[in-house]
Amino acid sequence: MFTTKRAVSWAFYDLANTIYSAAVVTVFLPLYVNSLTHLNVLMGAAATVAMILAGLFSPALGAVTDATGRTKRYLIIATIICCLAVFFIALPLPLAGILTFFVVAHFFYHLSLVYYNSLLPVVAPPERQGWVSGLGVGLGYAGVLVALPIGYWVEKNFGTRFVFPAVALSFLAGTIPLALFVPERAVEHPQKFQWRLVGLELKEVFQTLRSLPRHPNIFFFLVGNFFVMEAVNAVILWLSVFIKFSFKLTQGQLILVLVAANLSACVFGFVIGFFTDRIGALKATIASALALFGALLFLMFSHNPFLALGALLIFGSLGLAGTWVAGRRVLIELSPPEKLGEFFGLYGMTSKLACFSMALFALLADRFGFRMAILELLAVLAIGLVFLTKVPGTFVPR
Repeated sequence: MFTTKRAVSWAFYDLANTIYSAAVVTVFLPLYVNSLTHLNVLMGAAATVAMILAGLFSPALGAVTDATGRTKRYLIIATIICCLAVFFIALPLPLAGILTFFVVAHFFYHLSLVYYNSLLPVVAPPERQGWVSGLGVGLGYAGVLVALPIGYWVEKNFGTRFVFPAVALSFLAGTIPLALFVPERAVEHPQKFQWRLVGLELKEVFQTLRSLPRHPNIFFFLVGNFFVMEAVNAVILWLSVFIKFSFKLTQGQLILVLVAANLSACVFGFVIGFFTDRIGALKATIASALALFGALLFLMFSHNPFLALGALLIFGSLGLAGTWVAGRRVLIELSPPEKLGEFFGLYGMTSKLACFSMALFALLADRFGFRMAILELLAVLAIGLVFLTKVPGTFVPR
């Protein structure tokens, strides 16, 4: 049964986890590590390791929810572990310790997204899932509008290290509505959790992977999503560093630009959610990837900060918001209900193993500069678009 309270409580978790993503991954930790090492590749390597681990394990751990019916419980556990690791980044640690806690936090953050996405059918019927997904993305970007100014104030008054406990506490607080008001995802014949289930589900995941070529709709979508997310993940990690050093912004100016970008993405999240239910999730996914492609072109070739940042606020925000809103709706449309957790695990795997561009972009940026490194992101986006247009039901004629 659909209720507004249930939908908003689910969507509020998007606000909470985006606080982590924006404050830790996009802004403060990459700049903090850069200030310690004057290199980008170390942060890129740490993020890549975390996402490879998440990509390898999330399908099986997601599939376990299909057997146990404990999706919300696992979501809360993963969130608590992520927040503890973020909190510990504030300790006076060597660089290796900082990056280790980041790897732990980032692994459990991405695992939590698998469980979170699997709860969408609990809170909304099919005809409203695009809108509710857009509500989540919109609230997520709205949360960044609060998180970044608070993080900037904490950094200015207490130092960068103390931003991380504030983020951890905010993430935990934002989880409370989901914990209280969103029910568990019901499954037939739920089993008690046992570690052997992980092994059994991992075996079934490999069997599903081998069978994917016989299901071209899901196969082409997952491959296309992999390449699109290569660009999306790299943009999320390196956007603040790119903007700050390419356009010579102060920390305060950078925060203002990112707040404006997230405000724009908040609006586009609602808009794309509305249109996803009307024009179709596949069309909305392709349009979002094209918008991101256009934004990267502007950032690469334009040396006028107003034009480049204007393209970021319009096309970049639309692209980043739209890929999340429409993508999970596509997967729900393509997946059998009894395998939703497993297929969201595979969707999570393509999103998380799409991490090589984070390190490659950093290597190219250190060697040739940020603008030349964008070429690599344009290439993987183009490949992703080719595969997405091969999914049955897209608007591209064949």
